[in-house]
Amino acid sequence: RVAAAIALKSRPDLDRSGRNCLLQTYLNDAELKVRNTAAIALANLGDSSSEFQCALQQAVAGEDEQVRKTAMKALDLIKKRSASAENQSRQSGS
Repeated sequence: RVAAAIALKSRPDLDRSGRNCLLQTYLNDAELKVRNTAAIALANLGDSSSEFQCALQQAVAGEDEQVRKTAMKALDLIKKRSASAENQSRQSGS
C-alpha cells in the first residue's frame, strides 16, 4: 500500500476519484506509514480539498510526533504548490 501511494504522487493526471481514494487511505488506513505516505502524495498532487486540509490541521494538533511532522510537511508542500501556481499565473498574465 505504501508503494502504491508513492507511485500515485507522481501522477498529475490522477482524477478526483483517485485523489479521493488516497484521501480515504490517509483518513482510515490502520498503518501509520501508509497514512503518512498518502498525505505526502496528496500534497504533492496539490490536493487542497477542505476535508484534507481539516484532517491535516487536526493531525498537526495531535499527540503523535511523526503524524504531526508529516502533516506539517504536507501543509508546507500545499502552500508551496499554491504559491508556485500563483506565480506562474501572474507571469503568464504579464
